[in-house]
Amino acid sequence: MLQCLEVLEADNNLIESLEGLHHLPRLEEVLLRNNKISSLADLQPLASCPKLKHLDLRDNPVTQSDGAEAELKALLPSVTELLL
Repeated sequence: MLQCLEVLEADNNLIESLEGLHHLPRLEEVLLRNNKISSLADLQPLASCPKLKHLDLRDNPVTQSDGAEAELKALLPSVTELLL
């Protein structure tokens, strides 16, 4: 259904998880600023998005943990622009 989606803009939506959001082969940009994402597990579905280059997670609890940037880069190696 969302196979052609290239940009997902979902800032300010109280999102806690991306469960069910996977297999988006064209997804390149995800904007999730100011949500409630609190763990790397909540972002796991994005690992199946091979073209993902830009991820904005500013103002989410997951960004407050020590080592968050390194862990996110390991989980999502295709991302070249990571905003925390």
